[in-house]
Amino acid sequence: MKTDTRLKKEVLAELEWDPSINANHVGVTVNEGVVLVTGHLDTFAEKQAVEKAVQRVAGVKAIAVELDVKLEPHHERSDAEIAAAIEAAFKWHALIPEDRIQCKVEKGWVTLTGEVDWHYQRHNAESVARPVTGVVCPRHFPCGERTQGRVVTPGIALWATQP
Repeated sequence: MKTDTRLKKEVLAELEWDPSINANHVGVTVNEGVVLVTGHLDTFAEKQAVEKAVQRVAGVKAIAVELDVKLEPHHERSDAEIAAAIEAAFKWHALIPEDRIQCKVEKGWVTLTGEVDWHYQRHNAESVARPVTGVVCPRHFPCGERTQGRVVTPGIALWATQP
């Protein structure tokens, strides 16, 4: 089992290694294998990259995320621009049934709803919407929860007709 000091070094190294992360904006503390990341980031995509980088480190028991996203002026977009960009991305993605997914954007927060036949379609829609410039954060739903045939994950709420 790794010590907290060793784990912190490995998390910091992973953050430094990932070119999509400005590691200087991320603070890391570790207590009994629980990693706390703090800081202020420029995009939601960078926040997601930090979370994934920490998850890649062996020995991390849990992650506490206290990262704020404050968009730089050149990343700010109106809700209408964000919605249009997501809709355009759906049209260009062959594995997303763009006519069956609705996008709602409010102050940079994105909610996707609709009905899809397959999990991969839901996953692709989420993956396309998350990194769009201007997105502050997706709506958070309990991960993987099934409620009355509805599958919800962070950032997307789509009906899945498959069992």
